Amino acid sequence: MGPMEHNGEKFEYQIFVRKLADDETKSYIVPGDKNFKQIKTGDTFQKYEVKVVARNTQGPAIQTPQEVFGFSGMGSKSLLYLYQRGRSHPAR
Repeated sequence: MGPMEHNGEKFEYQIFVRKLADDETKSYIVPGDKNFKQIKTGDTFQKYEVKVVARNTQGPAIQTPQEVFGFSGMGSKSLLYLYQRGRSHPAR
């Protein structure tokens, strides 16, 4: 996404990740110029719920974040890979 589409300074993504078997949600901040996030989970083939919110100094985006479901890695044990698809929602 180009700087003109950031609509403010300090554009970044806030990623919320929750293992479906748990109640705890973890949050990660990713700079707006990155489209990839690797998260160590410590498990293999577990289902996770992921939400991504774009934000800047003006606040979060007004669009409701879409829930995306993914699984922790099988080949790379303990890693959850998140890739950007479209504008702001990672999936894998």
